[in-house]
Amino acid sequence: MMGKETDAMICRACGNEERASEGYPCDGCGTFICMICSFKGVLLCKKCAETAQESADTGDDLLIDGGESPSATI
Repeated sequence: MMGKETDAMICRACGNEERASEGYPCDGCGTFICMICSFKGVLLCKKCAETAQESADTGDDLLIDGGESPSATI
């Protein structure tokens, strides 16, 4: 007899365990964010959100997915 299979993942924004098929990737690193957080407008996991906040606090530009800084396109 085989063990019960699950497709649960831990949401990296809120910490809840949700079905892997019911979520979206973090815009910064691609880790799992649950559908509830996504519906609330959460786009970044806790780690990426902390990095973004630190960058905002120091005035550094945060580059996600290798994109260019908004000021670099002028």
